[in-house]
Amino acid sequence: MQGEADSFNSKEMKASKLIALALCALFAGALSSCNTFLGMGRDLQQAGEGIEKTVYRN
Repeated sequence: MQGEADSFNSKEMKASKLIALALCALFAGALSSCNTFLGMGRDLQQAGEGIEKTVYRN
């Protein structure tokens, strides 16, 4: 029984590490494309303004 529990915990740890690594990679990619948090905020604001213009135009 103990062997099965260790195997399950090992698989669970691998999955959680993989998820954490994927989230870190996603976050790092988002930051590197915008260069800074301020840049990311400006990019999001411009994207929102573009969506608003499109909505009001139609």
